[in-house]
Amino acid sequence: MPESFLVQNKIKFGASTWFFQEQPVITALQKIKKVGFKAAEIWMEHILKTGEGLDKIKSAAEQLDLDISLHGTSYDINLTSINKGIRKESHKQAEEAIIMGRRINARVVVLHPGRLSSSKGDKKEYWEMLLDSFAFIDRAAGREGVEVTIEAMEKRPREIYVMPEDMEYMLNREWQNIKLTFDIADSYTVMEPVEYLKRIRKNWICHVHLSDGSPGTTHLPLGNGNIDIDSALKALTTFYNGLVIIEGYVPGNGKEVVRGNFNYLKKHGWVD
Repeated sequence: MPESFLVQNKIKFGASTWFFQEQPVITALQKIKKVGFKAAEIWMEHILKTGEGLDKIKSAAEQLDLDISLHGTSYDINLTSINKGIRKESHKQAEEAIIMGRRINARVVVLHPGRLSSSKGDKKEYWEMLLDSFAFIDRAAGREGVEVTIEAMEKRPREIYVMPEDMEYMLNREWQNIKLTFDIADSYTVMEPVEYLKRIRKNWICHVHLSDGSPGTTHLPLGNGNIDIDSALKALTTFYNGLVIIEGYVPGNGKEVVRGNFNYLKKHGWVD
């Protein structure tokens, strides 16, 4: 990639702290910064696991000069569960993520959408529950002054927020505080990421997740899959200037994988 393009590139690349989930959040931030990244996405599960204070995490991020996003809890919850108890707890944890995002000064809070509880579920019923969930999240985000991005998911059984038309249905409304996390590897399970970008409204996207993928496998290290990473990033740079967060946890191998991803971006001219 020409050096002049690197100068024009406004994207800020970062990595998920979940790569280092065996270690404290602050240690993860330090390692992400040491590799050369300028941003980090803190997983709420990571904070809950280590019990570190939010003020200390916020202070560490500021001292390291890292832009921060927060990924809300995603394990064992479902905003559209037909089990009312699970749905209520999922809403509660979404609200807690929004509050936590404000407290650590996160640029955005990323949440997963709901999904079918059963593959035989009535999708119309689930879309209505998802609209209710979006309304709840929009109000909570407004109270806290936080922007929430709902992540478009990969194509797999029971996911409902996947296709460009799903984004159109959910986001073509008067939400005040909700936008879209575009996940490059997840979009590849539907079509080529560049084509996916052509089918959604650019102003919806305010956050991006990046990893490689191959048929049947998502969130691989960059260069280890079949996605045309450069083409996807070039398409993004025509309109996007926010955070791009690298994902793809490999147990016990976080340092090497994060370094490898950074080296890939450097070799391809995306970071210096």
